Amino acid sequence: MMSDRSVLIDTSIWIEYFRGKNHQFLSVVDVLLDEDRVVNVDLVCAELYRGARSEKEIRFLEQHFSAIPSLQVPVDVWRLVGKFSFQLAKKGYLPHLVDAYIAFTAIEHNVTLFTKDRDFQHMARLGPLKLYQLK
Repeated sequence: MMSDRSVLIDTSIWIEYFRGKNHQFLSVVDVLLDEDRVVNVDLVCAELYRGARSEKEIRFLEQHFSAIPSLQVPVDVWRLVGKFSFQLAKKGYLPHLVDAYIAFTAIEHNVTLFTKDRDFQHMARLGPLKLYQLK
């Protein structure tokens, strides 16, 4: 169930989580999963599938993400992401389209984004994107 406490986890965090080496990310993601606060967006799955090294990893990812609610995007999402990117560019920062899509979706659904990607910090300074802060 999505709420304003929901957290969209970016690809950068999932990679760290699945590698299992950064214990801080592991414990935070585990808590968010246990509290049913994690939501996903299709583009994050696409990025993770793209980086998979085997069919076994694809099956693992599909199983893992089948239990996480996905945020719905409008049919014209790319047009809206383009306008969102244009607005950010007018303020001095032109984001990568993939990052703009993820940020736009988080903003539209009023969820917090958990990422370690600095591009999102620029977007958060220029607009209403909320970033998850490690405690």
